[in-house]
Amino acid sequence: MRIYELVFIVNPEVEGEELDGAVAGVTRLVERDGGSVVRLDPWGLRRMAYTIQDHREGYYFLMYVEMDPLAVTEFESSMAMVESILRYQLVLPQGEVKLAEPAAEEPVAAVEDVSTPADEASGADVSGADEPETDEPEAEAEVESPAEAPAEETAEESAA
Repeated sequence: MRIYELVFIVNPEVEGEELDGAVAGVTRLVERDGGSVVRLDPWGLRRMAYTIQDHREGYYFLMYVEMDPLAVTEFESSMAMVESILRYQLVLPQGEVKLAEPAAEEPVAAVEDVSTPADEASGADVSGADEPETDEPEAEAEVESPAEAPAEETAEESAA
């Protein structure tokens, strides 16, 4: 048994008990061949990047399922037959799967201006775009181009 990550989008016209029934139907498909739902995260109604079956929105769900790898093909063909599901994707996640409860989402803070009035008055550049100046001289590497190497050999051979 392996843990897979399943993301599916349910038709936005399906609401209430029908929406719960669609999720329960996916759960039954997983459990049909001895699999189990490890975790279900409803993401809610979201706008899609492009239109699918004349819909611009859909109810998104993330489900971690444990199932036999031999049952994946039959599961995917069954998912394609469910009319209320617009799209789905079943993947084997890379790395370790952490199934702990997700932390409460915190809003992303806006980037604050870190310049001070003293910096602005002095005209100092606080953007960090300029590279720091150093007292060390730049090291120049002596690189021989491939075109020069044969010419030197030929000159030595002709002198001999």
